Amino acid sequence: DEAILARIKRGHSLQSVASATRLLKDAGIKVCYHFMPNLPGSNPQLDIQMAHLMYEDPRFKPDFLKIYPAQVIPGTAMYEEWKRGEFEPYSDEVLKDVLKQIKRFTPPYVRIDRLVRDISKKWVAAGTKATNMRQFIQTEIKSEGWSCQCIRCREVKGNEPFTKLPELHDLVITTLGATEHLLTYEHEGKLFSLLRLRLPGSDAQPLFPELVGSAIIREVHTYGKTVSHLQKSSTKTQHRGLGKLLMAQAEQIAHQAGYPKISVISSIGTRDYYRHLGFSKEGLYMTKSLL
Repeated sequence: DEAILARIKRGHSLQSVASATRLLKDAGIKVCYHFMPNLPGSNPQLDIQMAHLMYEDPRFKPDFLKIYPAQVIPGTAMYEEWKRGEFEPYSDEVLKDVLKQIKRFTPPYVRIDRLVRDISKKWVAAGTKATNMRQFIQTEIKSEGWSCQCIRCREVKGNEPFTKLPELHDLVITTLGATEHLLTYEHEGKLFSLLRLRLPGSDAQPLFPELVGSAIIREVHTYGKTVSHLQKSSTKTQHRGLGKLLMAQAEQIAHQAGYPKISVISSIGTRDYYRHLGFSKEGLYMTKSLL
């Protein structure tokens, strides 16, 4: 909300967020938003409305989200407003209701990394002091018989194995300047592996020349305990070949859409993995011809 951004002197507009989001996605970078309900000038209904905008407007649609409800800290302008009676944070019950409603309509392409900032109670003058708010919310959600569809709530944990190949899902996402595919392997509500593929539009102006005309893989992630890529016999989810299957599917989608090559951001430690799949280093990226 522009009025709230101006009131808290954020220093940027919604358009700034939209422009930065597109630049990052067009460069193949994953995007994490910090979403702050309970700010001065807001209310529960407006917070929920802004969450809908964030999730549904093609200009935004973050990959990751940290929800940090406003907390009043001494020494801040918000603290002075609170002392003057110009601002009163939500009660924990109201805040829980707002957060539960947001989790209820969170789309499956988003991972909620954090829910409430971990700030010591001694520093919080007003606002929630419950650093384990997420735990309370998850308990209530379970008792109410529904589940959040965010990535974190569905991903497999630790050593959880599978004996049957999960099903491939393709969620098409409309974003500013591109169509994206969230490719996932899932089974019985559990998420085992995902890949984010971006197909830039004809008006794309990538910052780096190696990305011109290229489809872009922005993330490849297989959940479960991390093991060496040399452990071919592992039964862990990390090495049942799901990542390679997703890469092959992404290449097929990009080729059928007419892209001559595909690119992926890679850390130094994963370059060999992509080399084994036919990629080579070009500029800042690993790329592969699809011709």
